[in-house]
Amino acid sequence: MTLAVSNNSTFGFLNSLSIFLGTGGGGFRAATYPNVNREGPNPLTTGDFNGDGKLDIATDNSVLLGDGAGGFGTATSFSSGSSSSVTTGDFNGDGKLDLATASSVFLGNGAGGFSPATNFSGSSGSVSVTTGDFNGDGKLDIATANRNSNNVSVLLGNGIGGFSAATNFSVGTNPESITTGDFNGDDRLDLVHKQERLLDSGKFCRINKCEKNLFLSEKSPARKNAG
Repeated sequence: MTLAVSNNSTFGFLNSLSIFLGTGGGGFRAATYPNVNREGPNPLTTGDFNGDGKLDIATDNSVLLGDGAGGFGTATSFSSGSSSSVTTGDFNGDGKLDLATASSVFLGNGAGGFSPATNFSGSSGSVSVTTGDFNGDGKLDIATANRNSNNVSVLLGNGIGGFSAATNFSVGTNPESITTGDFNGDDRLDLVHKQERLLDSGKFCRINKCEKNLFLSEKSPARKNAG
């Protein structure tokens, strides 16, 4: 197992990642530091973006192709705005891995490159993105957590890289991350999010209110758990 970490520029690690190759015994080798095209920390995801069977790394604006031995090529940039979240999926059904940030989709060409952004509109302050088939039509959909709007958005995919208008669901204060799972065992994909709460002291305490922020899927994209 190998670890990839996005470095924080405030600690002197400018425009770089840290890659730690596993030893196989629970330890890791000394880090290597491939460069990316923006000061960090950057959101990270992995996938085989050029179809060579070797794992690559993507941030919200760069792709680094892996050599299969723990090394990575020079970062290739694609045009995007700054985002705090990035994930992968095949949004147009061509068998090539695409990228999504909290506000845009980039269709992969299967050779490590990506199309210009297709922007989608959720709510203000989208900070986290996840994917899943929320309406059971076999097409990949997107959900975002929207920090400024105190809601989450579900956008249904059309299978060719486009998305419907957002359906928004109100949640608690400042949702900051979102993920999927079948939390009630009905074989329908649900959503759960984490929220950030501002305390009187002025410090942030991150509290996961799963019992209040769980969305159970029905035939419609999602419904709020009454409990």
